[in-house]
Amino acid sequence: QTCALPIYTCGGLDEFSEMWAKRLASWGYFVITPDSYGARDIQNACLGGAPPNNLVSDIAGALDFLDTRPEVLKGRIALLGNSAGGKLAIRAAQQRFGLAQRGLRGAVSLYGGPCSAGEDRFVSLPLLALMAEKDDWFPIAGCHAWAEATPKPPLQAVFYQAHHGFDNSVIMNRAVPCRNGQCHLVYDAAVSADAEARAKAF
Repeated sequence: QTCALPIYTCGGLDEFSEMWAKRLASWGYFVITPDSYGARDIQNACLGGAPPNNLVSDIAGALDFLDTRPEVLKGRIALLGNSAGGKLAIRAAQQRFGLAQRGLRGAVSLYGGPCSAGEDRFVSLPLLALMAEKDDWFPIAGCHAWAEATPKPPLQAVFYQAHHGFDNSVIMNRAVPCRNGQCHLVYDAAVSADAEARAKAF
C-alpha cells in the first residue's frame, strides 16, 4: 500500500489536519502523521517555535518507521503539508536531506513559506507547490523568485489568486495572530477543489 504523510499547519493537530488525513485515506493511502509539536511540548507555532529544518528529522524518523511496516510499499511514500507543513514539505524535498534514500517519493506543499531562492532551490524530489498570491503570512514575491530559480521538473508551481488557507473549510474566513501581526485565512471552494484534484493526480 502506498503511504501519505500529512503534515499539519502551525496550529498543530486539529480538525483541519484530521480532514486532510481522512481525505488521503479515502484516496487509498496508508496515513500516518508525525506529532512534531506534541513531542516538543508546542501547542501552537504560528508565532514561532518550530523551525522547519529541525522538523525534517521527524520526517526522516517517520520514513524509517514506515520502512519496518510490511503493508507499506518501499519507495511509495508521499508528503503533503499545509502552511508551516507546506514549508516543511519544501524543505523535505531538498537534496541535502537525502530523504529519497529513506523512501520519500515526492511532496505536495500548499501555501508553504516563506520561500528562499537561495536555500530551497535544490529540489531533488518531485514537488508540487500550490501557492496563494494574496498570502499575507509571508512575502509571496519570495516564492516567485524561488519558483523561477528552481528547475522544473522536479518542481511544479501553481500560483492561485487566493489567500492563505484557501482549502480550509473548517476555519473559513478569519483574521488570526501571526508573526506579522494579523494574518488572514480565506476559504475558496473553487481553488480548494482544483488544489485537491492536482494533489490527488500528483
